[in-house]
Amino acid sequence: MNRLKKYLCAILSIIMVITAIPVATATASAQTETYSSELSELEECIYSAYKNMDKIIYVYSYSATYSDVMTAIDNVLNKRTDVFYVSKYVENCNISDGFVTTITPIYLFTLEEIEAAKSAINASVNSLISDLDSSMTDVQKLLLLHDRMILDIAYNDDAIENDTLTESDYTIYGAFVNKKGICEAYAKAFKYCADLLGIENEIIPFSTMNHMWNQVKIDGEWYNVDVTYDDELTSDLFAHVEHKYFLFSDTVASNKGYREGYSTNGATDTTYDSKAFWLNSLSSVFMAGDVFVYSLRNGKICTHDFETNTSITIVSLTSSDRWKAPGTNGSYPYYYMRPIYYNGYIYYNLPKSICTIRPDGTGKSIIYTYSVDDRQIYGLGYNYGVPGYTVRTGSNSADDIIPLSQTTRILKAINVTTNPTKSVYMKGEALDTSGMVVTASYSDGSTFNLIDTDYTISAFDSSTVGSKSLTVSYGSKTCALELSVVDYGDIDMDYAWTSADMLKLQQHFFGITSLSDMEFTLADIDKNGVLDSTDILTLQTKILGIF
Repeated sequence: MNRLKKYLCAILSIIMVITAIPVATATASAQTETYSSELSELEECIYSAYKNMDKIIYVYSYSATYSDVMTAIDNVLNKRTDVFYVSKYVENCNISDGFVTTITPIYLFTLEEIEAAKSAINASVNSLISDLDSSMTDVQKLLLLHDRMILDIAYNDDAIENDTLTESDYTIYGAFVNKKGICEAYAKAFKYCADLLGIENEIIPFSTMNHMWNQVKIDGEWYNVDVTYDDELTSDLFAHVEHKYFLFSDTVASNKGYREGYSTNGATDTTYDSKAFWLNSLSSVFMAGDVFVYSLRNGKICTHDFETNTSITIVSLTSSDRWKAPGTNGSYPYYYMRPIYYNGYIYYNLPKSICTIRPDGTGKSIIYTYSVDDRQIYGLGYNYGVPGYTVRTGSNSADDIIPLSQTTRILKAINVTTNPTKSVYMKGEALDTSGMVVTASYSDGSTFNLIDTDYTISAFDSSTVGSKSLTVSYGSKTCALELSVVDYGDIDMDYAWTSADMLKLQQHFFGITSLSDMEFTLADIDKNGVLDSTDILTLQTKILGIF
């Protein structure tokens, strides 16, 4: 009923305009006007009133027709997407001598509801862009934003089919809080984030196509971005992410069916139209530490270096790894695979297995095999921040989301299977773990050799002599690393200067026995490379406690 009332109000206002002003003035242009990032004086007045939640907006001083006012309202809502709580319709529009005197806006939220909504919006936005910092280029920021939005927001097909769209489906509230909306919500959400990132951008509305998208300015050139169209085949955190409509030119837009006549800032640059690495990406581009990762339709997982514009393949699936419909011999044209970054590793899936690999391409391992039923693993993702995987009976069937923590392959223990080359240290020396191998053991009997960035080691204090037990940690498991710290003159390495050390030194000095390399180093107290009477005398003073 409220929605019907709004439409009736709008229709009645139009009737008032038609009866009050010449027909030529009331006829709106078939083309949408170009929107700039600045607000006109009328738009600024309306925007300020929206911010203050004024019940009546006085606009008589602007000599604006009804058409002028409605265009200004559209401009405000498209340029200042933070006023999500204002309806695109008006409750009343008073006209005198052909010009609007006052507007009575419709507010969709109370003041208290607005504050709560802003908090919810900010939390959602922070999850999308909080890590996009000044170290990244605008292209990198926009690419990550585009992909994350597709995974975070669903196109509200059901509401369109059932004619149950609400005004929130057109706003950033719908996109960021309800996690659903139509093209207008996508475009406004993208603009809201791009504004926060300091990237010049505009919403491109086109009534003839009944569609909205964005244009962004990068290094002086404008490009189109249509998040909605790239989200047509996706609806959840585990789905594919398209990139056909990211940083494309007006030429490509024309070839893809965008009708001529929409307002454009002149997106003529074709840099990213055919050679961008993301064009054939199957999943979202994501960060693994400081490395950009993506997967291709041919079953490859790659990392990309933006500085050199080169990609490296770290995983290449064979034809036997192709995702097949259970119970058939057929295969789908793509590899159903969505990798994620978790706990220092890239996780990706085969039809029945979950695998890991480090961003540098090392440490490939199968960590889990799904054998519960005949369903297959569709992809991985974060469900409310919890990493997990999904299984399906077919490419379009419902998801069964399973947290990674529920996999049957459990880390049972870690052990130092090869000691470091250096295990005995002189006082004051720093730790050197070269040559050390730490192996993780799992509940299924498998093992996996870790690298030094996988595990941590407790602090090493070599300021005092003695046996040192360090703790190696990986995940929830630990093991001990045993080292020794000794001092010059302690030839038998028992952490004390005794007559036994003197006997070893004297026997070597007189040619009765020979010292090992380590014993020789410890006996060479003056560090001159030879064992002589000076070393014997110095050791004697240490034993007697003179020095």
